[in-house]
Amino acid sequence: MLSKLQKNLKGSRDGIKILSVQVSSLAPERIQVSRVLLEYIYDLHIDGLRNNTIINRLKKIQIFFKYLDSHNIKFQIERQSIKNALLLYSEYLNHKIKIYDKKLKNGITTNTAHDYQFGVLSLCTHLLKIDSLELLSSHYRIKTNNSQKVPSSPLTDEDCAIQFSQYTFLFRRFSSIILNQEEFPLDFELNKETYWLTHIGRVRHSKSENVTTSKIFNFNEKREYSADEIKISSVYKRNDTIQKSIDQYQKAKSSYNKLYSPSRTIIALYACRAYFMHFLFLTAENDSTAASIIFDENYSIENSKANFKSIKWRANALTVQYDIQSEFVDDFKLYLRLRSYLINYYKGENRELFLTRKYSKLVSAPTDGSYSCFIRKDFSRIFNKNNFHSNSQKIRVTKAIWVRNKYGSALSSYLLQHSKKTSDSNYTGASSRV
Repeated sequence: MLSKLQKNLKGSRDGIKILSVQVSSLAPERIQVSRVLLEYIYDLHIDGLRNNTIINRLKKIQIFFKYLDSHNIKFQIERQSIKNALLLYSEYLNHKIKIYDKKLKNGITTNTAHDYQFGVLSLCTHLLKIDSLELLSSHYRIKTNNSQKVPSSPLTDEDCAIQFSQYTFLFRRFSSIILNQEEFPLDFELNKETYWLTHIGRVRHSKSENVTTSKIFNFNEKREYSADEIKISSVYKRNDTIQKSIDQYQKAKSSYNKLYSPSRTIIALYACRAYFMHFLFLTAENDSTAASIIFDENYSIENSKANFKSIKWRANALTVQYDIQSEFVDDFKLYLRLRSYLINYYKGENRELFLTRKYSKLVSAPTDGSYSCFIRKDFSRIFNKNNFHSNSQKIRVTKAIWVRNKYGSALSSYLLQHSKKTSDSNYTGASSRV
């Protein structure tokens, strides 16, 4: 936006791409815009917008300036220049709407164009500190088109019960294994499918080759073979090989059953991911918002509406509050114990409620809205005999309808932070389809 960038031919440093700038291409008016842009970002943050929302807003602004550059349109911080740029950009967006074809991947939807125009107009009104109508009349405003929105369909009652129970079971079972130091190998049943955690803590289905062809452990009888049984089976031709294999098995088993073995920390991460999905089911929170939550150990639990409890704490000088069914409050407490287990191991000072691992470090969960999708795909791979197909949008719609049908529209609006009008508009029709 400030100037032309070039890739440094020397490559990268520590995995980070190095870019160089053509100093002669620096545009003085763009430097001024960039200074104001920093103030604008700060104001958005003070207004309570999430980091992910601010980043998306900046991407739209970047697209606007790329359009100006590609069409040689001047942009100066004065009213007429900005009005002219906005008008031309609005005409361009309207053209993109007219040529929109989803199959051919041409153009953009009306709603996307509205978001692009709104983001740029927001910045421009900040630049001049004037009302937006003084820059762009209502005649040129792009209005949203609700008919283009494809609503997420809710999960059926059966699907909802299965998905929720699978994530909840995995969270509880794996948390117990870690926090109660249960030893591998051990089995568990997930929705009628039996899995094993092998002696080195790997998840395997009971009918997988690793289980059915085991030479040291009898998975059917849940015990280790004796040396005589192994000898009779003729799996090994030499006696010293038998003893060597038993010793290696016992050594690996002992190593991987240590409190902070690699396998145990991975299983703890699986449990944390399962709880993230469990949390989405309970709160109907957006994926990106849930992943952005900052936590404080000084939290309180208070009675809320109907059969709900309010969990509250302070973060960044604001009160954070989530209302969940009373019966699941103990799961929240259990998750915090698991979270502490990981923080103690990685010796981090993580403030985020939800954590994951990246490059052998404990980091915050991704806040781009992709985390629930990643978990669903990861669990589908690991527990490959079970079906994981819920996403955060479907969970949110399903939860809203369930609360609405059971407790009424007022509580549904309260829990999802919707206006009653929005709640009635989005979920009344969907409720009849469940």
